Amino acid sequence: MLTLYNYLTKAAYVLLYPWLKRKYATGFDERRGIFAEQKRLNNAIWIHAVSVGEVQAALPFISEAKKHSGMNVLLSTTTMTGAKIANQLSANFDAHIFFPWDTKHFIARALDCLKPRAFVTVETEIWPIMLSQLKERGIPSFLINGRISDKSFKRMSRFPSFWKPVFSCFDHIMVREKQDEHRLEKLGVSRNIISVTGDCKIDALLERKNQCDAIQAIEHSKPIFVAGSTHPGEEEQVIAAFVILRGKIPGAKLIIVPRHPERANEVGALTSKIGRTVYYSEFVEFEFMKDESAWEFLIVDKIGALFCLYSIAEGAFIGGSLVPKGGQNIMEPALFGTPFCHGKYMSDFSHVSDQFKQLGISKVIATAEEIADFWMQSADEKFKHKAGRLCENWFIENSGGAAKNWNIISKYISR
Repeated sequence: MLTLYNYLTKAAYVLLYPWLKRKYATGFDERRGIFAEQKRLNNAIWIHAVSVGEVQAALPFISEAKKHSGMNVLLSTTTMTGAKIANQLSANFDAHIFFPWDTKHFIARALDCLKPRAFVTVETEIWPIMLSQLKERGIPSFLINGRISDKSFKRMSRFPSFWKPVFSCFDHIMVREKQDEHRLEKLGVSRNIISVTGDCKIDALLERKNQCDAIQAIEHSKPIFVAGSTHPGEEEQVIAAFVILRGKIPGAKLIIVPRHPERANEVGALTSKIGRTVYYSEFVEFEFMKDESAWEFLIVDKIGALFCLYSIAEGAFIGGSLVPKGGQNIMEPALFGTPFCHGKYMSDFSHVSDQFKQLGISKVIATAEEIADFWMQSADEKFKHKAGRLCENWFIENSGGAAKNWNIISKYISR
């Protein structure tokens, strides 16, 4: 089946070549396994993180690898946004590349050129040709922060004869929770190469927390609520919820952060019918906080801003959950003790959403009225204080995944 897979990926590349060359003009050679001399870090640890979330999960592991090994780190991403966020967060890597397309010719050329000491991929990035080539060459490969979602497991279960040998190419697989381990075992993967080490994103969030000290230091008298990473069909609900809320808390303000910043004008067109609307890019850093009378709605049209905005919120709504998108990162508001609500579609964060719900930090909602009710509860000082304490304890208990991953991988690299 691997031969058929390689044939199909190669055929797809040939057929789509004109479109691929236009869409991926940046990094096109690298996606075909051709790299500039300064990026050929022989004997480096190659870490692959497809986009923003995976890069954030990889950062604590990169820190551990650099601290304990002193080896060069080569970071690859697939998306431009992944590359941008890596540079914005000042990740401690030595070079960045775009990941080569998964055909035998491109992968072989990339490995011949880069000669990595080890390969580490993050979360759900499973590329069969890459893994088989690494195994053939005796280059150890690892999956960290691994997760097998409901959707992925259903798909993989249809072809276990394909996925079992693919996963078995890994020297070791480190997953977030027991459910991921059980699903891999059901696919036929040996439990001897699987370890449950927790979620590296927890460590990443703790490392980033102090980046928000500046905005938290700015005094504001009006309560702020945040709707984070929203999708079409959700903005109407949170705006309606805010109208209800504002009837009870007249000075309240709402920050909406569309999942895709290019939709900012579309969202702003909705809010401008109701109240004074401004855009994040109109201000230098956090200057919008210093003139509370200038706005009722702030629409964020820039990537990377949401994280710190959660730190000033009384309550939050998590997007991608009222519509079937799998939900967005609920640990970000929790890090700051900010209570949050979300819809029923949280498959991408099911491993923690149930925990936060049981602690009383979050609530599953379905309507604008329910969002407004939860935000009203979040504005209560006692409730907010209790949520903050519970969140702090949760992060203390669940951190340390990056160090656990490095401890396992370092044993293979030192052999």
